Amino acid sequence: MRQQLAKQIASGSAELADGCFVNYEPTVIDLLNRLARQQKDSIEDEYQSLKTLLDYRPTATEFYHYLNEIQMPFSRVSQQHNSWFQLVANQQDLMKQETEVLQRHSDFLRNTVEKTAMAKSFKMILLSAFLDLDGFDNPPTTEQLAEKSWHHLKRRPDLFAKDLPENKQTLTADSKAWHKYWLSNPIKFYSNKDNDPFVIDSGRFVCKEQVLPQHKATLHQMMQELVELRIAMYINRG
Repeated sequence: MRQQLAKQIASGSAELADGCFVNYEPTVIDLLNRLARQQKDSIEDEYQSLKTLLDYRPTATEFYHYLNEIQMPFSRVSQQHNSWFQLVANQQDLMKQETEVLQRHSDFLRNTVEKTAMAKSFKMILLSAFLDLDGFDNPPTTEQLAEKSWHHLKRRPDLFAKDLPENKQTLTADSKAWHKYWLSNPIKFYSNKDNDPFVIDSGRFVCKEQVLPQHKATLHQMMQELVELRIAMYINRG
């Protein structure tokens, strides 16, 4: 009852007796608007609101920032739909190829990117470099991966200064010392155990996921969307 009243007052549709009127302070109006917004009230409603606002299917990062603005936790996505792309699928917004990729690789996308633990930005920097190097088609050497990762990190001065120890910030992209550092962190965290998603094979960083040729480009795009989400979330947590 209170929820319905808050919405009616915030929208100006509350019914009053004849001859009665109410003036609200701006702060009260703001409070009522926020109360009404909180009752909106499912992650699906908010998704559709942003989609209508943008006039296209929002990206994961766009939706994350939108939820931040209305003070709704992004964790509701996984709580209610298990993953970002499952939410999009449930809203019937995935293309045919994306649906096929999600059906085959949902665990890989979720565990490797969306829900992997992150103490620093390094895992997402590594995956960005892997994608830039077209890693599904041409697994890069660990040297190539380390060098590309350095350039990705260098383009983000905030992350470069925050996440790299001072004695590593002077290393160059093609140095053996940088390669050694990147091998120990984060390459090993994705390729050290039997159940890890990657393996080092003849010096190359190889994805163990069996991806059909027709799905590689779409999986690449879906991974990139999640990588950008995780970087945005990492930056926001401070």
